[in-house]
Amino acid sequence: MNLLLNYSKVAERTVRGGFAESRKNIIRQPDDDAETVGLFVIWMLQGELRVMEVCREGLSVALFMGGTQEPYETYVKACLLLCKLYILVDKLMSQYSEHMEAEILAELARVVYQSEVYHGDRTAIVPSTVLQVYRNTMEGSALRRFVLDTFCSKFARMYEKFPGLDEYAECMEEYPKDFGVEAIKRIITGFRYNEY
Repeated sequence: MNLLLNYSKVAERTVRGGFAESRKNIIRQPDDDAETVGLFVIWMLQGELRVMEVCREGLSVALFMGGTQEPYETYVKACLLLCKLYILVDKLMSQYSEHMEAEILAELARVVYQSEVYHGDRTAIVPSTVLQVYRNTMEGSALRRFVLDTFCSKFARMYEKFPGLDEYAECMEEYPKDFGVEAIKRIITGFRYNEY
């Protein structure tokens, strides 16, 4: 708990600010699952994001194994977990969030790249991940731009074999301007990377 309190002004105010959490010394994060919080704790204690190991083995065995081929579902889970971690950091770590978010995006890019190396015809950024990101981040966030860029890049490179936009219909219906129009605009005008 002290490690979190040292780095998170939000957590410190919650525990030391006279709220119910201060009497119980517990911070409840009802929107965040145990796996995401566990990855966050491992990262804080060990200084490394071990997302593939957490996805492969669970929280109890998070040892770095390197870039090995994993089943496609492991990459999908890793991308979702990293997006949830980004959202958690954005909520808790206001003072350090920019550096931590950049580290998460770098790891996310590595996972997406590895996924494409081993499973080239599929993207690890699936519709449920897109929705998780868009429901929990602000317009213009770096994570939203990354997810959109990944989707558009994959679509632009693989448009003949791309699984189809119908999979992403819910994303486009729920976020017609932020995701739908932006994706179509980028695809039609030619994909260009945004700066993060």
